[in-house]
Amino acid sequence: MKNKVKNAIKDYEKNFFYGQGIVDSSEEWNYSVFKRDNTKYGKNNSTDYYNLAIVREDYIEEDVYKNIIDAILKETDLKLVEESFKFDYLYNQKKNISCEVIIIKFYKPSKVCYGI
Repeated sequence: MKNKVKNAIKDYEKNFFYGQGIVDSSEEWNYSVFKRDNTKYGKNNSTDYYNLAIVREDYIEEDVYKNIIDAILKETDLKLVEESFKFDYLYNQKKNISCEVIIIKFYKPSKVCYGI
């Protein structure tokens, strides 16, 4: 799934990380981090959940995250979790700038039966 998401957003995101973003405090903090969140197992199916964090210095323009969401939904089999997006903030002390972060949740259902 990592490579599918990376490929889907390549036109909108130059700096893509999986799991955690590793950037030096002197570098530009404009990147995305994709990671697995959890897996839910049921009698007749399972669902894998993923998070995408988009980080931007100063703030995230609406068209940035909307374009990324649209690209992921179009190019992968991920679905958008229907809940509000969470915004958070980081401070880059070396550059003296605040960064905005949005967490977007996706899921992928599967018809795998685990007999639970």
